[in-house]
Amino acid sequence: MRILKLSTRFLQIIKNEILKYAERGVETKIMGIFKKLKMGTYTIYIPVELVVPEEEDIERRPYSCIETTEYYEKFLERYFEFHNKDKNYVIFDIHSHWFTVGCPNFSNIDISGYKARIAEFRAFSETELVTVVTNKDLSSLKALVWEGPDLCYEFDEIILLGPPFKKFMKNKQSFDNKERYSRHLLIPEWDQELISSLRVGVVGLGGNGAQIIEYIARLGIGENAKVVLVDHDTIEESNLSRLVYALPNNVGKYKVNVAKEYLLNISPNRKVIAINKEVWAKESLEKLSECDIIFNCTDNDLSRTIVSYLCANFLIPLIDTGCGVTVTEKGVYAGGNVSLFVPDNNEFPCGFCSSNLKWENVDLEYQRLKFKNTKKIQNVNIDTPYLQVLREETPPQPSVINLNVMTCNIAITVLIMLLNSKKIPQSIYFDLEKFNLTKLICESELFCNICFPPSLQRGEILTLEDLFEDKIEEIPSIEET
Repeated sequence: MRILKLSTRFLQIIKNEILKYAERGVETKIMGIFKKLKMGTYTIYIPVELVVPEEEDIERRPYSCIETTEYYEKFLERYFEFHNKDKNYVIFDIHSHWFTVGCPNFSNIDISGYKARIAEFRAFSETELVTVVTNKDLSSLKALVWEGPDLCYEFDEIILLGPPFKKFMKNKQSFDNKERYSRHLLIPEWDQELISSLRVGVVGLGGNGAQIIEYIARLGIGENAKVVLVDHDTIEESNLSRLVYALPNNVGKYKVNVAKEYLLNISPNRKVIAINKEVWAKESLEKLSECDIIFNCTDNDLSRTIVSYLCANFLIPLIDTGCGVTVTEKGVYAGGNVSLFVPDNNEFPCGFCSSNLKWENVDLEYQRLKFKNTKKIQNVNIDTPYLQVLREETPPQPSVINLNVMTCNIAITVLIMLLNSKKIPQSIYFDLEKFNLTKLICESELFCNICFPPSLQRGEILTLEDLFEDKIEEIPSIEET
C-alpha cells in the first residue's frame, strides 16, 4: 500500500502559492523533497522540505506551467544534499489546475512532461518522482509515484493531517455491520468509512487505555484497518476495578493479549497487533510508526516523550491522556487532562511546548531506567543522595474508574472533532472538585524539534540513546545555507 502524507504547514505553503495564482487564472507549481519509508506492507512518503519558487522562477500559463532552468538547478542542488546521505529521498512535484472545482486529473501534457522528467532523473539517480495535481482550493488531490517513464502507480491513500484529518482513498472500503452503526449514520457528516479505515495505536492499557479500547470496539475505529496495542505489563488483581476488558481469570496474563481477545470477540475480522514490550522497544516503535492516530495512555513522562518524537517524525496526530487523584493535607484533588499534538502545526504543540512535559522529569526517569538496568550496582546499598533518588520506585497511585471514563470521553470526542472540524482545543483540563473544564490555548516554540522535526529526523525511529546522548544529525536549512 502506497501512502502520501501532507502536514498542515506544508499544505498551507502550497495552498497560499496555488490560491495566489488561481486568482490570476494561471497554473503554478512547487518542487520539494520527500522521504520514502518501507514499513512492512506499507510504503509511506512524508514531506521533508519544499523549495518555494520566486515569481520569476516559474513560467505560468492558463493550462500549463514550467520551471526555469535556474530554479530547477537550485532545487537539484538542494535535493542532492539529502540524496547523497540517503537514497530514500525522492523528488516531489505539485501543480494546480485552478480551473477544476471537483476531483482533478492529470492532463496528457502533464503525463508526457512527467515521463520525460523521470527519464532524465533516472539517467543519473535511482530516485522516484512523486507528482500531485490539485484543484483550485486543494479540497481534492490526485497523486502518482513514478519509478520510470512507463512505470507509475496511483497512491492508495493521501492523508492530510489537518485538522480536519482527511484521507483520500483510491479504493474505499465499505464498513461491515451497517446495522450496528446505523445510529451513528443518523448524525450529519459522520464518516464511518473514515473511522473504520483508521490505523490506530494505543500505548498503555491501564485505566485510560482500557476505556480507549472500549470506544475503539464500540465505534468501529480501525475495523477495516488495524489496531496496535503496546504494553509490557500483566494484569493484577487491583486492575480489575478499572480494566473493562479484563475478568478475574485474566489476572497474571499480559494486558495486550487480553485486550486483543476482547476486541476480536466484538469484531472477529478486525486486525489487532499485540506487543507486550516497552514502548521504546524497536518492535513497538516500528509498528506504531505505521499508524494514522496514536492514543498515549501511559503514566510516565519518558514514554510520553518517546511517543511524541515518533509521532513528530512520522506525521502522526497524538492524543495524550492523563488523570489521577492527589491526596494532600488540604484535601483530595481529582482531575485530568487530554492534549492533542499535531506535528508541523503550531496550533497543536507537543507536550513540552504546552507545559504538560518537563525535561527535568523526563531526564530523571531516563536516569532511573539506566540505573535499574545496570546490574553491577543494582543491589548495592549506596548512601549517595543522587543515587538514592535514582533507586526510588514510584508507589501505587490512587485511581478510580470514573476518572478514566471522563478522561477518555474527552479523548474520543477530540478524535471525532479532529476528523470533522477545525474547532478543537489543544488541551482540556478537568477538575472534578469544581466540576469544570478548562481549555488551554498555546502555540509551539519556534525552534522545537518535536513540533517541527529537523529534516534528517523525519521518518527516523529515535531510540532513547538518540534522544539523550545527542546523536541526531542534521542538514542546515535553506536559509542557513
